[in-house]
Amino acid sequence: MTKDEIDEFIDKVKINFKLRKNTNEYDGVIIIICGHGDNGNMLVASDGKHVSIDEMRMSFNCYKMEAFKDLPKIFIIDACRSENTAKSYELAMRGNEILHGHSDDGFLMIWSTTKGHRVADLSLLSQCMKNV
Repeated sequence: MTKDEIDEFIDKVKINFKLRKNTNEYDGVIIIICGHGDNGNMLVASDGKHVSIDEMRMSFNCYKMEAFKDLPKIFIIDACRSENTAKSYELAMRGNEILHGHSDDGFLMIWSTTKGHRVADLSLLSQCMKNV
């Protein structure tokens, strides 16, 4: 898929499954991304352009999609990767205790490799998922 096709696909999924308001009352969302990656947590599209996996993930966070605020958002990513730092905010708590969370709360990220490393075209994760 080209970059534009990936962006369109994500938009269509949100619209067709009515995710923005969660009118179908889903219990969570699972996104599986398999492809070539690059530094900065970027997915490399077939046209050579980059799609930010972080921006894709953030489009499902509690600020962009409030209906999924307290629901699990599971991203399974099979691509090369890099690192990214989350920004924090103060959580509302009972009593005097102050805790900090961040806009990525509620996400489970499953990667086929560790930070800063490449992965083979058909990684162990891809092989296992294909077999299942």
